[in-house]
Amino acid sequence: MTPISEDWYSELKGWSEEDFGKPGLDESTYCDAEFSPYLANRKARVLELGFGNGGVLGWCRSRGHDCAGIESNPLLMARASKAGFDTAASLAEARSRYGDHSFDLVVALDVLEHIPAPDLLGMLNDIHALLKPGAILVARFPNGDSPFGRAYQYGDITHVTVLGSGKVASLATRANFSVACFKEPAVPLRGAGIVRICKRLSAKAWRLFLGSLISHAYFTGGIRVLSANMVAILRSQPTMPLDDNPIAPDVSDQSMRGMPR
Repeated sequence: MTPISEDWYSELKGWSEEDFGKPGLDESTYCDAEFSPYLANRKARVLELGFGNGGVLGWCRSRGHDCAGIESNPLLMARASKAGFDTAASLAEARSRYGDHSFDLVVALDVLEHIPAPDLLGMLNDIHALLKPGAILVARFPNGDSPFGRAYQYGDITHVTVLGSGKVASLATRANFSVACFKEPAVPLRGAGIVRICKRLSAKAWRLFLGSLISHAYFTGGIRVLSANMVAILRSQPTMPLDDNPIAPDVSDQSMRGMPR
């Protein structure tokens, strides 16, 4: 039997040391579209959870933001340190090193699905503590509301938790976040070229049409995001004491209207 490499996950993902912290054009334009609206064209302090091959860290550096990352993989931690990035091995270490209420944005791309469900609330509480009041958490994960999310969710043996809008909204409320919106991942157009722009716009139009059709046919119109991945935009709120019956999430946002109660 061939032994599994210590770096089997990096090999699975195709991550190399030479490419660490060097996002390509597609990744850079995606980061511009997904994160820049929450950074107000200023130098911001950004924390990435599960930074992988450092694409978001590299994007932050190229845009002049002060960034740090959290990663449990020792090899990726070593690559980040070699590239000059500030890192921590856990949220607890990040809170100890950086202090609470010290970040303008926390990014968690394709991370939450790796966390056992009982640990998610504690994780969100730690993220809330690290964020400045009113700051944003951007989380992307396979869409548990959608039949199209199954390929991403079950295509990786390290994915252990299925997440949809209802589950995330409930957890967010208990961790003192408000839900700004649930949406499909950004579709960047800048630098894509006319053919790719047309393809991306056409694909997005079809997704919106089919998503609306499926939502009304099977979910009475209550589930509005049916892309394979979902992005949750959560805003840090002042810490409030919790009673035995957590307050229901605010569903006034357009993306939450009509959800089954």
